[in-house]
Amino acid sequence: MSIATSFALLGAWLIFPFAGLEMLALGVCLYCCARRGRICEVISINEKTVEVERGRAAPTQRWSFQRAWARVILERSALDWYPGRLTIRSHGREVSIGGFLREDEREQLARALADVLGWPPGSRMSVR
Repeated sequence: MSIATSFALLGAWLIFPFAGLEMLALGVCLYCCARRGRICEVISINEKTVEVERGRAAPTQRWSFQRAWARVILERSALDWYPGRLTIRSHGREVSIGGFLREDEREQLARALADVLGWPPGSRMSVR
């Protein structure tokens, strides 16, 4: 806006509407980034089920899997620059988790899930 003001003082007052549109576009982009950054995933594990909840302020999506049948699958991408995918599958249903994590954090989460669920490494956690 300071550059637009200096140009307006030099007589180019038509720059103000375009500067305003640019500031509006920047504000919309910042709002979208801030909103997306508030997504939260909660994984709850008890003796019978594995539950995944996703939402912003409150859970808006829920998935529940039987613990005995749930599989943790970490799929690595064939391309180094493309992120892998971590899923929990059971009975033909699946949910992707940790999409906002870095690759090393996603691998740590897969190992932690396998440890918490009491699975020996590699038995129900597949790495592709």
